[in-house]
Amino acid sequence: MDIDRRISEIIEELKSSPREGWLWSERIDIENMDFHGVESSEGCRIAAVDGSSGLAEPMGGLYIGLIRAGYVIYGEEREKKVVSPIDAFRIGFDNSREIYEGRYREILGEDAPAIGETEPRYILQRIRTLEEYRYIFRALDELAEGDILLVDGALRGDLHTPETAIKILSDRAQDKGVSVVGISKNSGLVLGGMPFVPLIDAEAEAKGFGRWFVRISTQPSGGKEEIYVVKYSPLGDNAFRTDIISLDRIENVLGNIMRYCNDVAYPGYPYPLADIHNEVIIRKGTVDDISSRFRFEAMNRGIGFSENFHRKLDGGV
Repeated sequence: MDIDRRISEIIEELKSSPREGWLWSERIDIENMDFHGVESSEGCRIAAVDGSSGLAEPMGGLYIGLIRAGYVIYGEEREKKVVSPIDAFRIGFDNSREIYEGRYREILGEDAPAIGETEPRYILQRIRTLEEYRYIFRALDELAEGDILLVDGALRGDLHTPETAIKILSDRAQDKGVSVVGISKNSGLVLGGMPFVPLIDAEAEAKGFGRWFVRISTQPSGGKEEIYVVKYSPLGDNAFRTDIISLDRIENVLGNIMRYCNDVAYPGYPYPLADIHNEVIIRKGTVDDISSRFRFEAMNRGIGFSENFHRKLDGGV
């Protein structure tokens, strides 16, 4: 089949998708959602946490896990930056579970639940999440009542986030009076085959809202978070899934975050999260450089490692 014709058919299928359906265990009707306008407020101190990972493969079957995490704190401007160096470690089917269980115990203070998977890429994502929580807890220690802790991504919903981590975070944050907010850059929620967040964004725009929020879950989980879709600035192109654990009014929490969403480079997205993302990201060039440095050092020590041939073939060499 002609690819352009198939693309056109898929687009028509999406356009005809229903605007109501089930999300989790709740019935959603896009056209009748309860949108709320909200204004930017004076703001408060905000900490933003993120992490990054990469998997170097100097030769087929030899994997080096790479992780970096950290946080920034903002008041009127950036007050502090704490970013780890890149942590590099061998990870394979033989030791991935052991590494994960060790870090789980170190960071969360209890034994990890049993997991059957040992695939290095999968376990690396779990280890990265643990390292992010190491810095989430450190950032939380520096905040006071009324402050906000921003976390990259949903607070719950993937296989990499331990329930214990959410529970510890929720309890500690509420004890301190700190609001925890997870903002997803790319939500995987769908409704009738269509991306859910853009559907809501289009409906809010049609109704004339600028800055707004709408609650999409009426059943808080054990971690006590509530789930919203939020447009942080009318100048931004995107709305974002936003998970919130807070004892404060939602309008206050979102208004304080909106103060940080007017940077010209990232309109409509909290700049502290963009800042820490750019500080911790491990780019492909860095991963490739570490692979090359490993092969060079191995050859100097009398170990001849050839490059992964599949990657060479994919590169057209």
